[in-house]
Parts: sequence; C-alpha cells; structure tokens
Amino acid sequence: MINDKIETINKMYYSSLVYTNYLLNTIYEFPQDNIKNYILDDELLDTASLLFSSNILFTVNESLITAYPNNIVLSNILDDELNKSLIKLFDYKNGIYYYNNKEVADGPKTIFKIRNKLAHGEYIINKNKVTIIDENNYLTFEISKINKLVYESLHNTIFENKSNRFESGIVFTKHIVSNRKEPFKNIEQVEKYIKSHKVLNATIEGMNGYKITTEDKMELNNIVNNFVNKENFKEFKNYQKSHPNIILTYNLNDVNIDSSKLANNILQMTKDETSYFEMTKYITDSISKNLSDDKSIIIASSLNNLVIIDSIKKTKSYDINVLKDYIVNNYYDMAIDTDTVLSSLITMFNSLFMYGLTDMFDNVDNLFIPDDKLSFDLLDLSIFNGCYYTMSVGNIKEKQNVYNSLVKSIEKKKIAIVKRKEQLDNMVTKVSKEKYEEEKIKFNNILIEYRKIINEKNTLKKEIDYFNNNKKYFENKAIITGIRNSIAHGNYKIKLSEKIGDTMITFDDIYLGKTTFHAEVYLVDFYNFIYNNQQIVVDYLESLKGKQL
Repeated sequence: MINDKIETINKMYYSSLVYTNYLLNTIYEFPQDNIKNYILDDELLDTASLLFSSNILFTVNESLITAYPNNIVLSNILDDELNKSLIKLFDYKNGIYYYNNKEVADGPKTIFKIRNKLAHGEYIINKNKVTIIDENNYLTFEISKINKLVYESLHNTIFENKSNRFESGIVFTKHIVSNRKEPFKNIEQVEKYIKSHKVLNATIEGMNGYKITTEDKMELNNIVNNFVNKENFKEFKNYQKSHPNIILTYNLNDVNIDSSKLANNILQMTKDETSYFEMTKYITDSISKNLSDDKSIIIASSLNNLVIIDSIKKTKSYDINVLKDYIVNNYYDMAIDTDTVLSSLITMFNSLFMYGLTDMFDNVDNLFIPDDKLSFDLLDLSIFNGCYYTMSVGNIKEKQNVYNSLVKSIEKKKIAIVKRKEQLDNMVTKVSKEKYEEEKIKFNNILIEYRKIINEKNTLKKEIDYFNNNKKYFENKAIITGIRNSIAHGNYKIKLSEKIGDTMITFDDIYLGKTTFHAEVYLVDFYNFIYNNQQIVVDYLESLKGKQL
C-alpha cells in the first residue's frame, strides 16, 4: 500500500505541475513551451481534475453537508440533485447507497464520507480511476464520475449566476491619529475605534449578454480601495456611465458587529509591546475577517479548472481559442484569470504536502524521536519570513513545566532519601531484624519511585533538547501545517494587481476565533516555493518505498 500511495503523490504532483505550467504559459506567457507536449495526456488530466474536485470538497464542505453530533449529517444539496449524482456511483435501495452489495450510508453521510476520504489522502490513483480506502472496503470509481458528482451537485446550487457577477468591498476608518504612539489600553478605547469603521460594498453584474472582464473588476477595486468619504460616490456614478452594460449597486454602512466581544478578543490577542499602528491595522483586519465568509470564488475557480480540463480532453487541443469556443458552447463564458491560476497552485501544494501530512511525513505517536520523517528543516520557506504562526508541538510548554517541577521534586526527594538512609542505618542495632527488613523494603520502594521520577525527567529532557536542537524543523512544519489548514478551511484569497508579479496570496488559519497562522506571499513566489522544494519531498518518498507506515 505504501508504494501505491507514493506513486499517487508523484502522479498528483506531476499532473498539477504540468497543468499549472500550462495555465501560466497560456495566460501569462511563461516560458514553458515543452509543457504542451504533455498536457494532452488523458491520465494526467484525469489526475489533475481529481485534485480540483478534492479541493472543492474539503475547502467548502459546508456547502455540501452539515455535520452534527451523534453521527447526524444533513445535506445542503437538494435531495433530487444529490440522488441524481450518487446513483451514478452506487446502487440505491430504500434511501441507502450500496457498493458491491455492501452498505455505505444514506445520501448525506455518503457524500460526507467521500469528502473526508479525499481530504485526508485515504485513496490511491490508478490510471483514470480512484480507489477510496474505507476501512476494509475499497471503493473504486472512474475519476470522471467523481468530477461529475462534484460539478452537478455544486453548479446549480452554488455556482449558477456567479460567473458574471463580481463583488468588492472594504472596511476602513478615518479615525487614525498619524502622530500617536501609545496603543489602546482598554476595551472602551478599542470598542470606540471599532465603531468608527465603515463598510463599503459594491457589486457589478453584466446585462444584455455582457460578460464581466478582469479590467471591469480591477477598475471597481480601485474605486473601492481609494474610497475616503461620500464625495467619492461620484466615482461610482462615473463608472456606471462608462459601463452601460453593467448594473452597479453600492452601499456604505456602519460596522454591524459585536464590538464589545471583538474588542475583548483583540486585547487578548495583542501584546503589550504592540504599537498603535500595528494595533489599528490588526483591528481593521479583524473586522474584515469577521464580516467576510464568502467562498464562492474558491468554488468557481476550481469548477472553472474542471471545465478547462474536460474541454482539453474533449477537443484534444490546448489552443486557448479552441477551448474558449468549446467552453462557451458547452458550458458558460468564463474568465481564465488569476483566481484560476491560484486554484491550480493550491492543488500543487496539496499534492506535495497535504496528501502525506497526516500519516507519511511524521511520527504522530512521538514527535520527539529522530526517526524516518520528512526533513521539514531542509525546506526553503524564506518567502514566509515574517509570517505569523503558532507551534503546538506535543505540549512542549507543558513538558517544560513538568520537567521544572520534577527537578525541584527530585532535589527534595534526594535530601529526604539521604535522611531516610541515615535513619535506616541507625535502626540496625536498635530494632528487631523483622522490623529492620520491613523498613528496608519501604526504603527500597522509595528508591524505585525515585528512579522512576529520574527516568521521567531524563525522557522529558531528551524531548525538550530535541525540540530546542531542531527548532527549524518544528517551525517549518508549523508553517506548512498553517498553509494546509488555511487551504482546508477555505481561508485564502488573491489580492488583485495589474501585474502577476505584484499579485499576492493571503493565508489565514483561525482556530476558536483566534488567528493561528497568517501569511502574505506573492503568487509567483508561492509557485517557486513549491517547485524549489519538490525534490526534498520526492527523495523522502523514494526512501519510504517497501516500508510499513
């Protein structure tokens, strides 16, 4: 099985790399001419397409299903749409789906199971088929049918009417004191600053058959991002006049948020040494994150890539003009833009790092032993310098506290043992032999317990030393995990720019309302980061062949 998983990772990465390079070559004319020699390979395209389906499933699973305690799962897809998709993969009887006469589950739980298996790498790829590993049951499907399940389930319920509509918004305030240095100190000050913010939203939608272009989006973004006060509304009016085939709506509102709760959270999250400027930026960013939860761009860009791949297969052509004609006639008019490329970059990252992160790249039972595991410390993550991340490594702080406590306890016990030994020596001639032997047994038990505590201390010391001597490993792994979690929860997005070299990706991992990871990197740098680190992962996987996980 290990060799099959390794082969699957290699296939996924190679497929995503070739497809991403094809997009970059097509859209931005990157020098990747040789890629066109490989892009028409059906097996490569099938593998790449599964990655986009997986990306949709684990990034926006709440659009598909809602899971509750006690193994209750409800579908957010219309029942007839869900059944229409699943009966192409399973046998169906009395509300339950079966595979090879073995019961799988009802509709919502079945889609939930497929989502989780794909999200956690519990599958292998063989040519144009994917085998999902469900305990001792192996569910094998044609990749095209999985893609069809995702596309048909999502397109009509989520994606419809999104391709020709664009929303832009900004949270801002004019109440920044430029020469102030002292940060906010209490909830009242922070809450007052939160309430000074405004939220500007603008939406454009094509009419009379007109399709929204990247230039239309960029122009709207510029107006929104440069908005200062109501005087700027004239910019919206000018935009509407110059775009007769676009419906523009916009509104400016106060921030509708629990300012007291947010203020308290911000004070807990910011440190005493945080500057006024840093705090104001953090507050504005926090408001934006609390107001924004729309993941439709992520869904749309992944679905667009599924359509592009299917069109390449159907037309047997990589010519962008041929593909556009086919897509318009058979699907819908789409913009192959930066978000399309970002979606493909995400599949590159997922194929190289996410698939094996759970059970192949580390010893999850003991993180503090130098066993066979991916050398995260060798990865070049310099593009993430300055990013915010947290390390939750086997409760290392708790281990340090326990170690310090044991050191103190051992010193006390050592003194007590010396004193006890003196007492025992004095008993030799003063008590009966039976009494002496009884006390000696008690003393030996104390020594045994003492040695156990010393062994526990020594074990903790080794683990703490291992962590301190391998901080680069744990730091890099924390960054990779932060990116992985940001992707898995759909908390990443593009910051549009006129040039691809200036286009940035932001990643955020939020746990229990607190940001545990934040990074902003250039899109091109993110591609180079994946590409430049690929050999480290490939070499490690090669070393695993024939081993047991």
